[in-house]
Amino acid sequence: MTSPQPGRSCGPGLIGNTSENQSFFEFAGVYCCCYKIVIIQRIPPLQASSHAPQRFLMADFADVNLITRKALQAVRTYYDCLDNPEKRAGLLNVYIQEPTSHPLMEWNGYAMADRNAVWEYLSNLPKTKHEMKSVDAQPLPGNTNGDSFFATVHGSVMYDDEHTRHFFQRFVFCVRADQKVYIANDYLRWTGEESA
Repeated sequence: MTSPQPGRSCGPGLIGNTSENQSFFEFAGVYCCCYKIVIIQRIPPLQASSHAPQRFLMADFADVNLITRKALQAVRTYYDCLDNPEKRAGLLNVYIQEPTSHPLMEWNGYAMADRNAVWEYLSNLPKTKHEMKSVDAQPLPGNTNGDSFFATVHGSVMYDDEHTRHFFQRFVFCVRADQKVYIANDYLRWTGEESA
């Protein structure tokens, strides 16, 4: 991945800004992109009004920066544990325990409804080696102090030293009362592979 064109400074460790609503930066060697999400409230044209449309920011840049740092820490920890068979069992504790109306994890179309199914799948994976190419983190509606966000990761993975596969993975994270970050949804798709 090539680095974004440098622009005005976005803050410590940030390498550039491409527009008012989109910022690129490098954090510990991974290029990230964050967007300032703007919701415009429309006033119905029932009668003449002196009120102009109001702009509400879903999250300001400081929140997005906080979320990006939390997301990077969470996905780095996730892949570190997944790639180390001795640490892999620890991943079971990062998935929410409460039942959900959707699969907790979906890997290449194979849905796993709960933590037991997730653990059965992860414990049967061969040795893995993941490399993140890019990470994008965004706040979820209702986010307060980085307590709910999602992250998308594009990267490559090798299973048992076979050929490289490219993947897209999306995590939905939430912070619970114990102040720990949990995965509420995990979705992975292979997007391509390289010949050996």
